[in-house]
Amino acid sequence: MARFSLVIPTLRRADTLEHALATLLAQSHADVEIVVQNNGNDFATRALVERVRDSRVRHFSTDDVVPMVENWERALSHSSGDFITFVGDDDGLLPDACDIAASTFDAEPAEILSWQPFLYLWPEYWDERRRNRLQATVSFDFEVRAEASRPLLDRFYDFGAHYSQLPMLYNSFVARSLIDRVRDRHGRYFFGSLPDVTSGIVNAAFCETFLFSTRPLAVAGLSHHSTGHRLTRAATRVTPKERMRDFPNMDVGSSPGSNLELLIANEMLLMKDQVLNEMAPVAFNELGLVRRMAATINDSPSRYDETRSLILERMQRLGIPEGKLVIPPPAAHAPAPEDGVHVLGPYEVMFVVDGNSVGLHTIADAVGLSAQLVPGLEAMVRVTQTVPRGGVPVVGIEPLRFTKNSDGAGALISGWGEPEPWGTWSVDRACVIRIHVPAGREGALRLGLRYRAIPYPDGTPRIVLCTLGDETLHEWQLTSSSAEGELAIEIPRELVSTSTDLTLVNVNARSPAALGVGPDERRLGIGVEQLRLLP
Repeated sequence: MARFSLVIPTLRRADTLEHALATLLAQSHADVEIVVQNNGNDFATRALVERVRDSRVRHFSTDDVVPMVENWERALSHSSGDFITFVGDDDGLLPDACDIAASTFDAEPAEILSWQPFLYLWPEYWDERRRNRLQATVSFDFEVRAEASRPLLDRFYDFGAHYSQLPMLYNSFVARSLIDRVRDRHGRYFFGSLPDVTSGIVNAAFCETFLFSTRPLAVAGLSHHSTGHRLTRAATRVTPKERMRDFPNMDVGSSPGSNLELLIANEMLLMKDQVLNEMAPVAFNELGLVRRMAATINDSPSRYDETRSLILERMQRLGIPEGKLVIPPPAAHAPAPEDGVHVLGPYEVMFVVDGNSVGLHTIADAVGLSAQLVPGLEAMVRVTQTVPRGGVPVVGIEPLRFTKNSDGAGALISGWGEPEPWGTWSVDRACVIRIHVPAGREGALRLGLRYRAIPYPDGTPRIVLCTLGDETLHEWQLTSSSAEGELAIEIPRELVSTSTDLTLVNVNARSPAALGVGPDERRLGIGVEQLRLLP
C-alpha cells in the first residue's frame, strides 16, 4: 500500500492523458501509486498505460461508459494509499507535490492539505483568444496554515466564496480516514453530478479544519475535452446524448440551459438536503446566487441571452424588481487577464504567459514552467495556528485582516464579496462580522475598523450603520475626505458577549458602474481591511 494515491478518471482522452500521466510519473516522492480508471475500456487509453510499463501505474476499466460520478467512485475504490488526490486527464501535478504533502503531514497531523492550482489553457481550448496560456498566481510568502471548514461552508452557501476555494479532491490530498467516515455514513463518497464540487462540500463538512498551502501543488488544465466548459461556456455544446451519458441525474430546474452557477447551486442544494442538514445546516442565499449569475454572465458571451432569461426568471420568483439588480451589458469576449506580470499585493504576483512565445504545447510543459516560478520545499514556512471552535477568530491588539487568504476570513459571515489582496467589499445591504472576545475580558469593548469606501462624485455622503442586535451603535457618513481610515466601534458593557455579531448596513450603496467610476456592477458598500482591539 502506497502513501499517496494519484487517481486519474478518464474517458477516451488518451491525447491529453499521456501528458497528464507524465507529470505523475515525474513525482520526486517514491511512495506513490497511480490509478487510471478507463471509463468504457478505451483501447487508446489501455495501450498508453501498457506502453508506460511502470509498476506504479495500475489500470482499471468498465466494459461500458458509466456516468462520471460512478466512474469516480470506482476509481476511488481501486486506490489504496493513505492520502488520495484526483487529477483530471488534462491536468498535472508539480514534481514536488507529494514531497511537500509528505513533509506537511509529517509535521502537522491533518486529514486534508489543499491549494489553489495554476491554470493552463491548452492550445485547442474553445476560446481562441486565450489558447495556450499559463495563468499562475504566485505567493512568495510560502506557508501552510490551518483553515476552519465551517465558516468557509457558510461563505460558500452565501455566495461569498467561490467553489474553487473548497478542499475538493481535485485540489487537495485527502486522508483515507476521512473518506472512510463519509462512506460509513452514506455508503459512498461522491454525490450528485459534479463530483469535484460535491467532494469539496463533503470534505469541509466532515473535517473541522484543514491545511492550506499558499503554494499550489498542481496545474489545472482546460482543453477541448473539458466537459464542464463545453457544458457551460463553449459555443459548441455538449450533445444531449453526452449529457445523459455523463450526467443522467443533473437537475437544471425548469430551463434547458447550462449555466455553471445554476448547476453548482443545484449541487449545493442536493448536498444541503442529503448531507449538511443532518450535520450542520447552512443557509442558502438565493439572492446571492442571482448576483453571482449576473456577475459572471459574460463568462460565456454566446449564451448571454439564455443566462439573462434565467436571471430574470429567478428575480421574478424572488420578487426582485428589475432595477434592483444590475445585469451587465453583453461583451464581445469573456473577461481574461492580459499577458504579462500583474502585482496583486505584497509578495503576490500573477504571471500570464503566452505559451506560443516560450514553447508550451501540453500540460507537462506548463507544469515544467510552473515549477520554475514557485518557491521550493526549502522555502516553506509552516504556521502553527490554533483555529477557534467554529472557526471564528478572536479579536485582539494584533489586527484581524480581511485580505485574501488571511486570518480574518472566518469572521465574515454573510453579505461579503470574495476577499481581495487589500481586503473585502460588502456587497449586500446588511453584512455580518462575527468575532470572539478574548477570554476573561470584561467591560465595554472598543474596536478599530480599518476601511475604505468609494466616494460619490456629487459629494453625497455614503451612509453606513453599525448595529448589534436591535441597537444602532454608530452612523457614519463617508465622503471624499473620509473615504478611508479607521472607525472606532464602541460596544457597551451590557451588549458584550463571548461571540458578537456586528452588522454593517449600507444605506445608500451604489455600484461603481452606476457612479461612472469603474466597470464593477456590484453595489459596493464599505470595504473592510482590518479589525483590532483598541486600548
